Amino acid sequence: MSEREGGESPPTARQERRPGVFPARRHLAPRLLVVGAVVLVLAALAVPRAFGTGGSGADSSAQSDLMNALASFRTLFIDHGMYPSTPWAISAVDEGEPELTLTASLVQSNATPHNVSLAVSPDGSIIVVADKSTDDRCWYAEDNEESTLTTGGLPLASAVHGLSYNATVQGYQATGSCGYADNYLNGNHIVGWGPSFPS
Repeated sequence: MSEREGGESPPTARQERRPGVFPARRHLAPRLLVVGAVVLVLAALAVPRAFGTGGSGADSSAQSDLMNALASFRTLFIDHGMYPSTPWAISAVDEGEPELTLTASLVQSNATPHNVSLAVSPDGSIIVVADKSTDDRCWYAEDNEESTLTTGGLPLASAVHGLSYNATVQGYQATGSCGYADNYLNGNHIVGWGPSFPS
């Protein structure tokens, strides 16, 4: 190998590359994976809206109310190891969720906006919240923290551990009030408990 003036060896092909001219191939696969993941997330958000299965604005508002209520009640469960009795739970969550009106009674869509009904199992391991959208559809969400497959004294609840969702059948107008003890949850016009809000 000949040396250059000043005692330096000649640059190799690898040393002559300038940064940014030839990207390293080892970085190509992770970049493609990130781009692919972003595209998939955007598609997952866009497809339901494009095909009309994302639900109406009224339905989305009711579902959002239920998710906000469940998140607040979940904090109480983590702090106390159980869902507190209904009156105490209402007062505790009312402070943290001022936009929601919580009640142990059934709710109507034409009453106070963001009205959420709730029921807690006798052992404090299950909570069921319900809301009625302005298009007269009842929506339900449940968190079941029982250690076994049971409804914990709430026979209309789901026995599946974790979060479950339910609603009256799309297109059916629930003319009455909505809540755990309503006429719909135990009737023929209900979708059934599942891992996500029904369409």
